[in-house]
Parts: sequence; structure tokens; C-alpha cells
Amino acid sequence: MKGQPPVSAMCLTYGRPRLLEEALHSFLIQDYQGIKELVILNDLAEQTLVFEHPHVKVINVSKRCRTVGEKRNACAALCSHDLLFVWDDDDLYLPWRLSSSIERMDERKKFYKPTRAWIMSEGIVCGVGRNLFHSGACFTRDLFDKAGGYPHIGSGQDWGLESKFSRMISGTKDDDSLQDFELFYIYRWGGTGSYHLSAFGRDEGKSVKGNEHVANYVRKAVDYRQIPTGRIDLFPAWRGDYRRLVSDKCNSLSLKSNHAQFGSDFLLKVDAQLMDPLKESKLNMPLVSCVMPTFGRSDYVSESLSMFLAQDYPNKELIILNDCPGQELLGDFPGVTIVNSPARWSTLGEKRNAAIAMAKGEYIAVWDDDDIYMPWRLSYCMDRIQSLDPPVYCPAEYWAYWGDENLHHNQAVLNWICHPQVIIKKSEWEAVGGYPPTTLHEDTAFIRRILSGRMMEWVPDPIAVSDRVMIMRGKSKYHHTSIDGGRQQPDVLPGTRHLAPSPISDCVLANVAKKHVSDRAEHVNRIEILETSLLEVLGQHPEHGLRSLCEVQPLKSHVGYGALGVSGDLGYEKKKVIVLGRSFPHAISAHASSRLVYQVQPEEKEFRSLVAINDDVRTGMTSADFLVMSEGAVLGLAKDVRPQETPRLIVAPLENCRQIELVTVPRRWEHCHTVWLNPTVANAGLEDEQGFLKDCLGRVRIDCTHPMTYHRTCFVTTASAGFAAWVDDLLGSIRHNAQCDGAGLAVLSIGNSEEIREVATAHGADVIPCQSDKPLSVATKSVLYSSGRVVNADNIICLDADMLVLGSLQEMVATIEASPHGAILFCREANSDIHDFERAIPALYKSNIEEMEKLLLCRNRSISTYPLIANDGLFAGKRAAINALDTSIRSFYKPSEWIDAKAGVPWRNQAIFNLHLAYLNCGQELSSRFNVQMNYEKIEFSKQDGTLVGECNFSPVSIAHFNGAGRGKSSEFSGAFRLINK
Repeated sequence: MKGQPPVSAMCLTYGRPRLLEEALHSFLIQDYQGIKELVILNDLAEQTLVFEHPHVKVINVSKRCRTVGEKRNACAALCSHDLLFVWDDDDLYLPWRLSSSIERMDERKKFYKPTRAWIMSEGIVCGVGRNLFHSGACFTRDLFDKAGGYPHIGSGQDWGLESKFSRMISGTKDDDSLQDFELFYIYRWGGTGSYHLSAFGRDEGKSVKGNEHVANYVRKAVDYRQIPTGRIDLFPAWRGDYRRLVSDKCNSLSLKSNHAQFGSDFLLKVDAQLMDPLKESKLNMPLVSCVMPTFGRSDYVSESLSMFLAQDYPNKELIILNDCPGQELLGDFPGVTIVNSPARWSTLGEKRNAAIAMAKGEYIAVWDDDDIYMPWRLSYCMDRIQSLDPPVYCPAEYWAYWGDENLHHNQAVLNWICHPQVIIKKSEWEAVGGYPPTTLHEDTAFIRRILSGRMMEWVPDPIAVSDRVMIMRGKSKYHHTSIDGGRQQPDVLPGTRHLAPSPISDCVLANVAKKHVSDRAEHVNRIEILETSLLEVLGQHPEHGLRSLCEVQPLKSHVGYGALGVSGDLGYEKKKVIVLGRSFPHAISAHASSRLVYQVQPEEKEFRSLVAINDDVRTGMTSADFLVMSEGAVLGLAKDVRPQETPRLIVAPLENCRQIELVTVPRRWEHCHTVWLNPTVANAGLEDEQGFLKDCLGRVRIDCTHPMTYHRTCFVTTASAGFAAWVDDLLGSIRHNAQCDGAGLAVLSIGNSEEIREVATAHGADVIPCQSDKPLSVATKSVLYSSGRVVNADNIICLDADMLVLGSLQEMVATIEASPHGAILFCREANSDIHDFERAIPALYKSNIEEMEKLLLCRNRSISTYPLIANDGLFAGKRAAINALDTSIRSFYKPSEWIDAKAGVPWRNQAIFNLHLAYLNCGQELSSRFNVQMNYEKIEFSKQDGTLVGECNFSPVSIAHFNGAGRGKSSEFSGAFRLINK
């Protein structure tokens, strides 16, 4: 095509801004001198993409396009020019794509596309392949319009358009003449960290379309916070030197050409700021020089090079010092300097000094060629260094790999192995004259020099398990200098070794490293998700009504070890409160056992805090109960809080409290570093401004404006219109048979039914009006999980309305009073095939352990073996235990959405209840006679002395439950205890 016509590039995107930034950078570095624009069409409503540039137009729409074909057509319509280029967000384009395509385009065909492209997978250019490669195409708007645009489908819309083009263009449509070094399109497959629409195949004949697969993928990633939402400012940049990777591949294929080395003709002609969008942020970050001495392990160097390029810290350099005589390491990568020494250094200490002398950075990071460094190593460590300002920084723990997937926990001991993860100030290296001229123990001697000069002790920095930055390669292909683990001698054969970023060749080690990266991503997101969900729970409260306790001097205090830590201090060894890798400046640290007493102001109505065990405690070492008390009564609690788990929420009412006590009780005293995160008191409770409280599953709004009569024990049920007769029978049976004199009755009346109110009043029960925010279902009765927030009683017994009390419940009340704090009483599931939670999840709730862990925001496989599966209909406990149930469920991640995800499974609210029991190990089993489910069991009813009694398997029944198919059984005995509807 003649001249330099104006062109438009069409870029569709959906939920992958990081890949989009690379595609955007590909456009900005094009060497085409004509008018050009890139139109980005984003239809993920949760994201607003922002990038200001005269040649780029970003369009965000709130409604997702029905198909990819329609989305491509919409993007074409938004383009200003009549020469259209396809520009996919997950692929890469070399700088000459526009100019080369226009130069080669046949004006008669009005279409241009090469038949071949570079294939990249896992960051490696694998070679050249042939395929449709529609994303390398360009065409005129005239041809596009005559073809009728893309077909309105997802997978296969590109084939559909090109099939039309093939019928309209005479002769060969595609160009097969390009040599490898002229190819400009890099098609990325594996390793993008995202979806591929084409991987789902064409849509024809499929019940689930590609678009739906993509939507499900993105929805899940958004839920797990793996994809950011809200405003996203785009920073165009390549995350690798892709031109060099292609060049190296060309050279390895021995393709000789004037252009094969990508010389000055292909230098980028763009502003330096565009070439390095992180330039400004780099100026504010110290340069870190990673120093790698190496000898005869070029394959490990290639693996370590990949780890360096993957670091998320922007201002870094890598110096590779190779002293294998006759062996030359070659490669050209951003921020990497390779120095080949013609002769061996006498000692490793001198070799390290020589490498550091070349470093430009303020900080020196030891970067051994055989160890595995996580992508966050530099950013995490530099963040800690900025806080601590140590002369030598070393995380306290790291992983060690000895050949199997079970990594070993290792301590960073000075005279053992700590050096591979050390970062030091270069000035400290200069001050002590560098490493001593030895090969063994040169690292320990060097660090001791620095510490001695500073008169300091060796104090590694505590680090969360998920944040560990290194896996030491114990099992190695090559012989180690200081430890056993490898048998092969270094590869010292002379010759040239072309370095290329490579994945870890040991597949077991590669898998455990990937798992650590995946676990850490999940771990890092847990607190963010928790904080978001807690804002939804607590965000109704006005900020001016909050008072932080983290800086208030308690009236009394007792701490098991060290001193009371306030304002984020841990209370000993000058350490800080860190939970899941995040510091909490507004925290109280009180090593269990501890007791802190605070004054409460008359207007303060509620206490709330997250609670956890500090990160310097390893998994399994201990656990603790956290209690909020007043005058000996427990107001709120979090039971069995364990190290390395998601912080738990405590919300405790403060009505009529003059003082509160914050108490921690350990399972094991040693290392029980218990912390209260953001502890506050508020002038309002969980209810909104109108006095309504949403239940913990967000299904019902409870009216809290009606004062409740205090009872030591209260029986609570819930019902809506149409259930008045059942409620009448239940309340009457409690009054007649429970033998709990003075016990209260309460009904959570959904819909404020007049019939329910009449029945409750007749039995002397308190009526608590409720409004349902969702269609009524069996899950609605989960409003009982929040009954402790509104019922004024020490002991609460919750029953379904379709139950009859046939015997004394004094034993149950006595069991509640004698049970440990936090215990929830219930009867075991009557289905004899269900022995543990792992069986219950798929059999009863159509789910799996992974979904349960997502609700918990952490991995906890111990829940699968929990043996106490509660049946439906009855549960009981102290008020504080019922409130802990409510708070625990509020802390789960979107439990109501999980319940509604499978409308055909009616009892999923019971799974949430059982998950609470399993997670907190707080279940206490009652005799089955307190909930005999007529859906499974047969009850023989009879009258003795005019009183209705029941027997099941020759044993007396205390409570009969007319659930499921049992609803229609023994109907002749219904109404035995009614006052109104006899």
C-alpha cells in the first residue's frame, strides 16, 4: 500500500489489565510515522481503565457485550480511521508491525496477514508456528463492511470473518513470504496467568459458550481479588526483552540476515518516559544490586535470570560474574550485566568483592545462582529495610528443598545458612573491607565483621510463612560448596553459553515453587478481602463514634511475657505487630495469658476488634481463646485462634458496662503472642440508623427498637405467615413440658404477621419484627444465628417452628450452663452415612473443601475430618457463644452468595453453620432425643395421663421434629398444645 495512511488498532480487553499494559506498550513503540490510534474497549463493569495519551482512546462500558464478535464490531465502529488492525490484549507486537504490514499490503486485496508467528509459552520463545493468527491481520473498513463484520459468536468469530474474506479475495489471502526475523507477531499461550478464549473451542454446538467460560473465570478471579477492580491507571511496559528473545531464537536457528541482530534500524524512536513508565517511581526507590558469582552452572544461571526478571521491585540490577576459564556466558537483558573473567578467582570471598565493586546500587542483595528466589523477594525485603534500617537484613526463616514436595522449615542461623537471602548496605561492605579472602565461611566472617563494628547481635527479621523469599536448593544437580546435596561437578567445558530466561528444570521443585507463589497470592489477599467484608459489616457506623483502645492506658493490665505492647509494638525485643505479613500500627499486643481492663463511657454501645497471633509464631505451636468480659460475664469471644490463620472478628455489646476486660487464654503458654488489631469501642451497634440489624447472612433485617425482657434462659423460634399453627403448638409444648420455670419465649416474626403476633402474645412470648430482603426459603431461618444480638438472655435455645417439646429440657439448660465458653450444642445429623464434614459437603450441600476454604479465606484441611455434623432444627448455647456464631459467619467471605449459587440445594445455610463448628472446633453433641427427625425416624406417639409423649427405638423423645417427609406424619397429634387454632 502506498503512503502512510491513518490506521486504527482495535483492542478488546476483559479482566486482564497487566497483559493489556504490554499490548499497549507494543502499540506505543511502533515505528510507523503516519497517523495512528489504539482503541481499547473494556466491558468489565468492575474495572475503569485509565490512560491519557493523544494516540490512545480507552472506552469503558458498564454492560458486557453479548459475544466477542459483537464486541469486535463495536470496537471497529468506534475507530476513527479506515485501515483496521486487530490488536489483542494478551499478545505482543514488535515495533515494525504497522509499517511492515502497510508496506506489504496489496491494495486490491485490502487485507494483509502473515501465515506464521512467533510462539511464546511460559516466557520462552519456542519457535515459529502456523495457525490462523487473526490477531496479526489488518484490513480496510470497506472490506470489513462488505463482509458484514464478525459473526455474533464468541469462540470462532475470527474464523468466521476470515472465511468471508477468503471468498471475497481472489488468489491467496495470506502472506507466506516473511522470513523469521521479519515476523512481528508474538502469540502467547502458556504462562500468561489468564484465560484463552480459543482454548474453549468454537461455540457451535456447545451448551456452554466460550464467553460464559471467560465470564466464570473472571468472576472467580475478581472474587479471589486476583484481578483488581475500580479505577486502574495503566502503565504501559514490557515485562521482558521480547525483541532480544526473538533475536536470540533467530540466532539459535542459524538464520543469517542483516536484520537478524535487530540493529540500529530497529531502535525504538519513542520518548524515554514511554519506554520506562516506572522511571519516576524508580527515582524514589533505592537501587538494589543483585550479585551472582557463578562457575560452571550456566543452566542454573538461566533459571535464576528468570527469577530476577520476575522481581516486582522496579529499581534493580543483576551482576553475573563468571570465572570459568574458556567458558563465556552471553545474553542481553534489561538491568543485567554479565562479566566473564578469563581466570579463576583464588577464593569465593575475593570473587564476591569483585562483583560488588562493579555494583551501582546503594544496597547489595546476595543472589546465589542455585537457590530459588520468589518474585517478591526484593520488594518485601526493601519494604522491611525502609522500616528497620538495619546494616544487614535477613528474614528469619526460609524453605529448603531436599527432593520431595514437602519443603523443610529452616531458621536463618548465622553460622549455618542465612547468607543467600541477605541484603546489606554497600557502605557497610566498604566499611569492613569486604569479604575475607576465603572460600568457606567467608559469609559468616563478613557478617560478623559488620555486626562487631556496629556492636550488634544477629537478629533475623520474623517473617510470615507465606512471605518467605527463598527456597534453598538442597537437592542439587551440582556439588555444593558448603553442604551435601549434589553429586555432579560443574560444567567447565569451554565454549559459549547463550543465556535465556528458563523455568526451573526440576519439575518437583518447579511445582512447589509455583505452589508457594500461588499460596502467597491467596495469603496476601486474605486480609484485603477480610477488611473489605468487615467494612460491609461495620461500615454503617459513623467514624466520629469510634474510640481506639490501642493508645489508651488500661486501668489494670497483666501480660504473660514481655510488656504490654501498644500502637503496633509487640512488647518485647523492639518488634512490631505483623499478621499475615502486614504491620498493624493500631494494635495491642498482650502475650497470653493476659488481662487488660478498660473504662467504658456511658454512651459506648459496642466493642469490636480483629484478633490474631503474631506472625513470629509458626503454625501448630499454640492457640488461644480471646474473650471480652464485664463483671465476670463473657460478652464476646473468638475461640481457638491459631497462628498463620486469617484474623478473627469479635463484636461485643456494651450495654450497661462500666468496664470491660480483654482476656486471652492460651492452649500453650510459650510463644503465644496474642494481638488485638484495631480494637475500638463505638457509640452504636451493628444496627443501622433505623434500628434494623441485618442477620449474619444478610437475608433478614431484624427490628432492634423493641426492648426485650431479660430471662436467664430463652427459647427462640422464627416463622412467617402461614406458620402460626406450628408456632402455637411449639410454644405451648415448651410451656407444658420443658419444665424450665421462668424461661422466656421469643419469636422472630418475618413479615410481621398478625397471626404470629396473636399466637406469641397468647403464650407470653416477645415478638421481634423482621423484614426479609430475599425471597423466603429454608435458608431464611438462619436469622436464628443472629438471635444473640437481640434476645436478652444468658442462655439461648433456638428451635424450628415445626418441633414439639415432649419432655423436660432441664438437662439441656444445665448442659449449656456447664459448657465451655463458645460451645454450640446440637444433635448429630440423623443420616448415618455422614460421618464427617468431608462427606457432608458433597452429599448434603453439593460443594467441596475448596469452596469451604474460600469461605474461610484460608486453607484449613482439618475441617474435612471434623466428626460432629449438626442436624437441622435445634442449636443452643450461652449468649456469647451465639454471638460468636453470628460474628464468625459475618467474617466468612460472601456466605449468602454461596448459598444462593445452587438454588436447588435447600439446606446450604446448614453447611455454613457446620463450617463454623468445624473451623472453631466448638461443637458439643446433645443426646439425639432432643431432635428426633421424623424425616428419618419413626416416633410412636401416645398419651399418658392426658399428656402427649413420644418414643423412638424404645427410648423417650424429648423433642420431635416434623421435618421434610415427617411433616405429614402423625397429623392426628398436631394441635395438642395450641391455645388459638385448636
